[in-house]
Amino acid sequence: PQYRAEMLKFSVHLELATQVNKAFNKKLELCTRVEQNLVTGVDEDEQKIKDYIGQIASVLVDRSVGMDNKLRCLMLLVLATDGLKPDELQQLFDTGNIPYTHRGAIMNLELFGATVDSAAAGKSKKKKIKRLPREPEFKLSRWTPMVKDIMEEAIKNRLTADDFPAT
Repeated sequence: PQYRAEMLKFSVHLELATQVNKAFNKKLELCTRVEQNLVTGVDEDEQKIKDYIGQIASVLVDRSVGMDNKLRCLMLLVLATDGLKPDELQQLFDTGNIPYTHRGAIMNLELFGATVDSAAAGKSKKKKIKRLPREPEFKLSRWTPMVKDIMEEAIKNRLTADDFPAT
């Protein structure tokens, strides 16, 4: 009787963990792995990604992957590579069976200042901010937002006036 309440809590916890594991299926793991590789530029073994398009192909050809996941991966690819050639982008749209009504989501990244068409953009002169080295806790969550690095440097008073002028 004295352990009944604790056993009930434990069984509820176990049931919740089981449901979460069911929700995190192999397709979600595939998308997450590709996303992490794209945004970090390295794979799980810290090897530099050489073939970005090859990374995303497995997500695009998989019919069980939803359209929103395919579009998100395509957006990350465009951002990670600083744009794609129009024929490459068209081929990716066709490979993923991306409808014309959804392709605008990728093209509209230019409205946010991203380069979508690498052939038309020329060389990018974006200033690269040095990222702080981090040891990831989990292989599927290796990327950290740049704002975290900036805030940590601001706390330590190590931001340069050239990179971050006072306004």
